[in-house]
Amino acid sequence: DHAGDVVKVGDEIKVVVIKPASAEQKPIVSKRQADFQLVWERLVEGYKEGRIVSAVVLERVKGGLVADVGVRGFVPASHVGTGGKPKNLERLVGSTLRFKIIDIDEERRKVILSNRLAIEEEREEKRKELFSTLKAGDRVKGVVRRIVDYGVFIDVGGADGLLHVSELDWYRVQDPHEVLKVGQKIEVMVLKVDQANQRISLGRRQVLPDPWKEVGEKYQVGQELTLPISRTVQSGAFVKLPEGLEAFIPISELANHRVKKADDAVTVGQEYTMKVVDLRQEERRMLLSIRQCLPVEERRQRQPRH
Repeated sequence: DHAGDVVKVGDEIKVVVIKPASAEQKPIVSKRQADFQLVWERLVEGYKEGRIVSAVVLERVKGGLVADVGVRGFVPASHVGTGGKPKNLERLVGSTLRFKIIDIDEERRKVILSNRLAIEEEREEKRKELFSTLKAGDRVKGVVRRIVDYGVFIDVGGADGLLHVSELDWYRVQDPHEVLKVGQKIEVMVLKVDQANQRISLGRRQVLPDPWKEVGEKYQVGQELTLPISRTVQSGAFVKLPEGLEAFIPISELANHRVKKADDAVTVGQEYTMKVVDLRQEERRMLLSIRQCLPVEERRQRQPRH
């Protein structure tokens, strides 16, 4: 509405001559065109250098978005985000996003932008930096990105690391979905960094309190327990302790008679009385025996003949 809103007397400004001076009138100049030319030169320079810029999304238009990079830049819908063609682009209006200039039409003064390429490029830079600094033993925070049967993929700040199911907790985990959820923030330990194959191995139990310390204080050899069988294997059966850990019953300690299969002597889910026969806290190992808890008469009756 008033020139004083933009410039003040004494300010030095750049202008473009629209009409040179003549005998009848002074030259006519434009600050607006000079400002636009300066912005355009910066955009061309940024395009040639592959620069990434921040810009506010102005509106949703047919086929994509319009962002303010000094001029109106068009962002195709396929170049918004990284998960394919996004839905509900209207929600991005007014937000500030990162863009890479992918095309400039100097004659028509048009600019094409890509949010997707900017995200991918910045992520790759973070990935390179991460692999150059990350080392085994580091404790890092990450976000759960994907859960599969054999483990969980964690974003640790630029790259995904694999948290194998065996490293999820101190106890045996059957289904990773029961422990973690997509989007959950967790702390993990770096177990191995494979620079050649760009792989990161992670562990979660290493940053959790070691329950075997509690087991060493709570249990002792000769102590009797009543617990359910959690699973059976060819060599015996496992029992899940209240601390979440598993103790093992060798097949020879399941009964007084010779047992070919653990399932012939015990049933998963059923409780049995058993005795602690070996406890090695430093080796994280506890052995139990059902046989040694059987009544003396039954044990004598079932003694094998020689």
